[in-house]
Amino acid sequence: MDDELRQLIDLLDATIAPPDEGRPGDPRVAPVTVAAPVTVAAPAAGDQRSGEIYRMAVDLGFAVKVALTTGRPLLLTGAPGSGKSSLAPFLARLFHWRFYDEVLTSKTEANDLLWRFDNLRKLSDATDPNRRGPLVDRRYVDPGVLWWAFAPDTARDRGLAQRPATDPNGPLNAERASSHAVVLLDEIDKADPDVPNALLVALGSFEFTVTETDQQVALAGDEPRRVLVVITSNGERSLPPAFIRRCIAHQLAQPDEERLVEIARLHAAGQGKAMGPAFEQRVRLLAKRTVAEALAAGSPRRSPGTAEFLDAVRAAAELGLSDGDEQTWNALINLTISKAELRR
Repeated sequence: MDDELRQLIDLLDATIAPPDEGRPGDPRVAPVTVAAPVTVAAPAAGDQRSGEIYRMAVDLGFAVKVALTTGRPLLLTGAPGSGKSSLAPFLARLFHWRFYDEVLTSKTEANDLLWRFDNLRKLSDATDPNRRGPLVDRRYVDPGVLWWAFAPDTARDRGLAQRPATDPNGPLNAERASSHAVVLLDEIDKADPDVPNALLVALGSFEFTVTETDQQVALAGDEPRRVLVVITSNGERSLPPAFIRRCIAHQLAQPDEERLVEIARLHAAGQGKAMGPAFEQRVRLLAKRTVAEALAAGSPRRSPGTAEFLDAVRAAAELGLSDGDEQTWNALINLTISKAELRR
């Protein structure tokens, strides 16, 4: 194991909390500081992809280590809201690597993650009566997230200094090491069924060829480069066996009551706060209800996730419901966690 990889493993170990530990103040939980208790502390709003807070369980930490040492993509499965999409930005922030992400849809093709060729713009230029000089195909190539991760220098200039491409996460990535990157390919099961197999070569060898220009894109440069690709799936569609064989696969477990409470503490600590005893009691009740609803749902797709639990915690904190009446709390649970009519 080289020195750099050893340093990465040490960084990971510093964020991993064994199941019987992970209380505020334990440095293995996350790089946050717990301040003096306050009555209420709310987690940040919305789906968090800043990478500031993540509860790294032992088994997940080991999966990341295996992916780093083998150079294979890390395929994460698990119920919606279980934290699959939050891992990649957390690792990028932890390692100080550049971060690129793409949310895949039914319209996503494999080439969209490598490069896009703007045929419409080329056609427009070709029919422009004021155009001067020949058409240059490289002018119409737009690099995708994998190109930016593999070879940011060629992605930036595309061979054309007069029309440089713009890093999709420019302000963030400008402050991070240009030699390494974390890529998040989110919800690959929603993409066209041919996408996983079409990415086998690019993800296996970290190289591809731009068809229109015959340009070779590869993981190379003046200094060693590392790329960690994190791929998520909600299990809505089966993935090809050949694709799975080339991945390090890990399934995130449904969080139990204690882990949910711990996650709420971490989000509060990330804001320099901590939950007071009365509010933590309410948070524990929300966690208990989240777990109960998940068990009753019978299907991971219909069960409430961590994100919904955190929505309930935030709403309770911001609305000052720590001493609210039961009717109000039941309404909050129905709005954020239960959603009974919609989960049937």
